Amino acid sequence: MRYDDIFGVQALHGLKEVELTDPVAQHQLNLLLEEGTLYVRQVEDLTRQLAKVGASNGTVALLQSIPGIDYVLALTILAEVGDVQRFPNRRKFAAYCGLVPKNRGSGEHVGRRSRSRNGSSRLKWALMVAVQSIRKSGKGRFGLLLKRLEKSLGFPKVMAAVAHWLAFTVYGLWKTNTLYDEVSATLYAHKRRRLRRHAAEAPARPEIAEAVKRVLKATGASGVPG
Repeated sequence: MRYDDIFGVQALHGLKEVELTDPVAQHQLNLLLEEGTLYVRQVEDLTRQLAKVGASNGTVALLQSIPGIDYVLALTILAEVGDVQRFPNRRKFAAYCGLVPKNRGSGEHVGRRSRSRNGSSRLKWALMVAVQSIRKSGKGRFGLLLKRLEKSLGFPKVMAAVAHWLAFTVYGLWKTNTLYDEVSATLYAHKRRRLRRHAAEAPARPEIAEAVKRVLKATGASGVPG
């Protein structure tokens, strides 16, 4: 069976059932399973610490209303941006996110060149992960935009283009303190319940920036909470 994450919970359960004829190889596999189990536990602990940080934060609650963004990504965005009011417009914000293509002719159209100006790599990562989540669900205006653009653009360009528009949305809603207008009440309530549950299970509350740094280091900047 193929797994997206070899250190994911499903993959670890599957690998535990594997029996190798070579005792040396079996011993190496057992060591890797122990390492993977520790890795999963560390990520779970760190994401719960992040939940404790974000449970009472109004910006986190607002950002969670946006498709593809749950509390780890919301806190990553908050830690990297700080005060959104320091950006005079959405283009400046998108540029800071590393999502403004070079030689782009208009603020209303996403350029077809994939190379972008320098910006925050963590912000870009967070928004690209959010787009991947949106692509899986295929719902809402961003899901429709993805499907439409995939007919004419390559996959990397589509991801960057939609992440660019998602940055505009994050900026606009955050700046005006407004929830996303397409937010699903059921999904949003589920996100908030999960956040509160994880926060209740978490150890002492760390600082936002430190907690984000630790969880991204543990995940290799490639995962979001389940």
